[in-house]
Amino acid sequence: MWAKRIEVAANIAVLVAAVSIVAFTIAPRLRKSPVLPGRYEVGDRIRETDQLTFGAPTLILNTASSCTYCTASMEFYARLQELGVRTIAVTPEPSDVNARYLASHGIKPLAVLSASANGLTFSGTPALLLVDGRGVVNGAWMGRQTADGEAEIIRALK
Repeated sequence: MWAKRIEVAANIAVLVAAVSIVAFTIAPRLRKSPVLPGRYEVGDRIRETDQLTFGAPTLILNTASSCTYCTASMEFYARLQELGVRTIAVTPEPSDVNARYLASHGIKPLAVLSASANGLTFSGTPALLLVDGRGVVNGAWMGRQTADGEAEIIRALK
């Protein structure tokens, strides 16, 4: 009789452990989070600076010339530009380096600014922020996007 109770208790412990593993490792990956790993989430307000101003919906594009995923995403960024989206690029590298990099891929944002000089912090590149005319984040995406991610961004821009 004790052996049966121990077996039941062991089975329950294994079940609890399995559910815990799923809850803490797999489930967060299945949820769609509006949080950018670097700092920003939907509803945050981006502070304007002398160089970084809004007044209209704006896509903030964070790239670096050494970023493989940025280069792989350039075709998508060109499509966004064709939609007529007001785009400002920010970069962790010297802005003239990034401006040449973007131009070499046909991307011509309104401005290419230093991220740090404008108070912006990202955990990596590429990253996109969609802000409204007051600088409030309406969308945030990190990394190279899948086809579904690209479609989501285009929907958000309309």
